[in-house]
Amino acid sequence: MSTRKKSTGSHTAKKQLSFSKYHPSRSCTSCILCGKSGVHYTHFGAITGDEREFIVRHLDRTPSPDSCMCKAHSTEAKRYWSHKGYMPKWSELNTATNIHSCIHPQCSVTSATVKLVSPAFEEIENLQAALHVESTADHPFLLCPKHYQELYRQFKSPNACADCGVKPKFGTYFTRHSPDASTVMHVLSERSGFDRVVLPTDYLCSTCYKVHLAVLKSLECESNTPHNALHDDIEAWEYTVSQGDTDKVTQAVLQAVLYVAKELECQRAVLLPVVSQIFLHAYDPTQCDESSMPVHLDVGEGTIKYSSQWLLNQLIVHLHQHMSYKCIHKRFGTVLFCK
Repeated sequence: MSTRKKSTGSHTAKKQLSFSKYHPSRSCTSCILCGKSGVHYTHFGAITGDEREFIVRHLDRTPSPDSCMCKAHSTEAKRYWSHKGYMPKWSELNTATNIHSCIHPQCSVTSATVKLVSPAFEEIENLQAALHVESTADHPFLLCPKHYQELYRQFKSPNACADCGVKPKFGTYFTRHSPDASTVMHVLSERSGFDRVVLPTDYLCSTCYKVHLAVLKSLECESNTPHNALHDDIEAWEYTVSQGDTDKVTQAVLQAVLYVAKELECQRAVLLPVVSQIFLHAYDPTQCDESSMPVHLDVGEGTIKYSSQWLLNQLIVHLHQHMSYKCIHKRFGTVLFCK
């Protein structure tokens, strides 16, 4: 007899932990009505007619079909649905102990088992509109940790760089603003045909922030840089390249910078598309044209699709004291020349 009882108990436990057709990817959780677990379950989707109306009326909302419930509550609803003054025990318990449930329409988690959170990162009206729900005093806007994180990521996704468009890596954010956005935009528009608008409140990646600093610094030093200063910079960049311990993108950028610097040293102008080909070949010898195949670069803070405008930003960072730049002709592109 003892062996048979033990076997029956094991069979019951397995049955309780079995996956339901209402949630085939998970096992049953605690009861949405009373918060108990490890009981004989049914599901809200299996309840129909008057019993369903009884549950909804006393719960004050319509739970999702995969919500787990004690089977005893289904029997209670079937027995007492027509008794207008009847109050189920689980409803009295929820009122007495102030048990609430996650307001997400596809969630059955209650405060009896998990700590629910009231979000403060956005206006409740906007959050309600996002979930297509309405909160009340009896059913406040509370979320379980899972759906709180989902909604937070929906409203607080990190902003891309307003200048180059690079997106920050997962879990990171850009925090820098342009030191003088209107001045920098005016200069870039005049000299390189740059047509993007960056506002003082927009966020920038570190590279574009350095570009803005470089443009402002170049405005302070409009006079030509002495020839020997450019020569010293060339030697420093050649030394860095020779060390071979920099990343692939930096190596390719310095190759392009050296090419432009040596042309400027000889008082020669350079077309940006030519410099772009030099960069692409240095980065990947199989690449020779920006338009032949999209090239995505890992620039440390994130990944960005390569463009000649991005390369011009790198040249400005390194050569702002020596180089002027202006879009002379749409066919030939931006011309780089000595100040």
